[in-house]
Amino acid sequence: MLLWGSGSEGGKYRIYEQLLQGESAKNVSFLRDEYSTGGCTIYAARKLDVWYDGKGTRITAAPDIKTKLTWKQAAKRIRALIAADRYLTPAEKEAYPAYREQQAVLAARGKLGDEFYAIVSDYKDHVDSAQDKTAANWYLAS
Repeated sequence: MLLWGSGSEGGKYRIYEQLLQGESAKNVSFLRDEYSTGGCTIYAARKLDVWYDGKGTRITAAPDIKTKLTWKQAAKRIRALIAADRYLTPAEKEAYPAYREQQAVLAARGKLGDEFYAIVSDYKDHVDSAQDKTAANWYLAS
């Protein structure tokens, strides 16, 4: 279950990057937030229920296996998997540089958007404070 990641897009890589930083009190809250509340049921050779919430994760394999992990225990286990080079699959390792590049592009776009918003806000403040409202009318017309 821990090898699946959180189930959200990029979740496994975010978990990998956070826990790669080492043992930290932030890891527990990070995992709690990343996994949120939810779960799934898988039908294979036996029914497998996986549920997670603010306390941790519960895994039940019908009819008689029940396991509970706190987020602290989950963080410790994921760190061990990372240290043993077993957390990411070979395909995920190959795709990781592309994920990092995509995250860098998204961060640059976000920064550009923030800069554009600041420019528009500054211009609006300037126009609002100007004595001559002709510029304000031109701004609204464009």
